[in-house]
This record gives sequence, structure tokens and C-alpha cells, in this order.
Amino acid sequence: MNTEKSFSDKYLTRNETAKYFGVSRQAIYDWEKKGLITPIRKFGRTYFEIEDLEKIDDDDDELLTIPEALKYLKISRTTLWRAEKKGLITPVRKFGKARKFKKTELDKIKE
Repeated sequence: MNTEKSFSDKYLTRNETAKYFGVSRQAIYDWEKKGLITPIRKFGRTYFEIEDLEKIDDDDDELLTIPEALKYLKISRTTLWRAEKKGLITPVRKFGKARKFKKTELDKIKE
């Protein structure tokens, strides 16, 4: 039985990579120039290895968007912003995406 994955199971195109991260194609070009992701050129096209992308996107702690954090903490957007400005919590930005908060960090200020 052959368990080797096919090419399309191992690699994503630039468009697929943009969709995977929820960003524009231009962001993928920018990350490539900055060396954040490494392209593979094959068949006259640019691909990115799924395994490498998963490592970039992997995080041990659950990340919450701002609306999710507000609901989790049962606070207003202003209160969240004030906690951030005071340095009580620090947002995470992955590749220029919107701010997210680690759930364990939110637990520190949860009442």
C-alpha cells in the first residue's frame, strides 16, 4: 500500500496560502521577501509546503479574536483596550493579522 502523499497534498499555491492565513496575495509576497515563508518553485509556479505553514501557524495556547476575548471576559472593548495600554495583556499578531489574545493571558485579568 502506497502511503506517500501526492504533490497537492503537500503543497499550497500562493492563492491557497493566502486563503490559509486569511490574508492577501500581496501579504504572501511580502512575507516571502522578508524570509518568513520559503517558496518552492515547481512546474513554473510558486508553492509553499503545508508542513512548514502549519509550523508557522501552530500555537500551544488558544488565541481569541477581540470579539471572542470580549465575550470570554464579559467586558467592553474600551476595558480591553485599557488593559492592553496598561500592559496587563499583550496582543499577538501573526504575519500582520488582526490582534488576538492568548486565553491564558486573558485569564490573568479575568474576574
